[in-house]
Amino acid sequence: MNAHIPPISVSPYRLLIALSVTLIVNIPFGYWRAYAKRNKRRFEWFLAIHAPVPLIAILRKWSGVSLSAEHVALIALFVAMYFIGQRLGGKIHDRLASSGCIKVGRNLVHDVLRVYRISSSCRIQQTRAMRD
Repeated sequence: MNAHIPPISVSPYRLLIALSVTLIVNIPFGYWRAYAKRNKRRFEWFLAIHAPVPLIAILRKWSGVSLSAEHVALIALFVAMYFIGQRLGGKIHDRLASSGCIKVGRNLVHDVLRVYRISSSCRIQQTRAMRD
């Protein structure tokens, strides 16, 4: 006897929320990963990559996406959102580091707040440097 298990229906709203949270959560981890790579901190780099994985697995299950052949495309979307978030965070880190306004750290929120506080003075310094 071959029992057929009906597939769990995937809620489009839950799927959209889970994919969005996957992307947003990975941006700070990508920022941390870029910091760790730049400063040759291998253990931090490893943590920055692997720490969000359990949350993403929980989000995948919450949205109704199972590890089956019929949900391969949806799992690929979760993987894509993971890597896009990591990449965006790394790009933000690289952009802040190359601006020279602040010494970037491992915390995205802290660094963005520091840039916000000194943004006008940093623009004035960059304008003066361009004139010289």
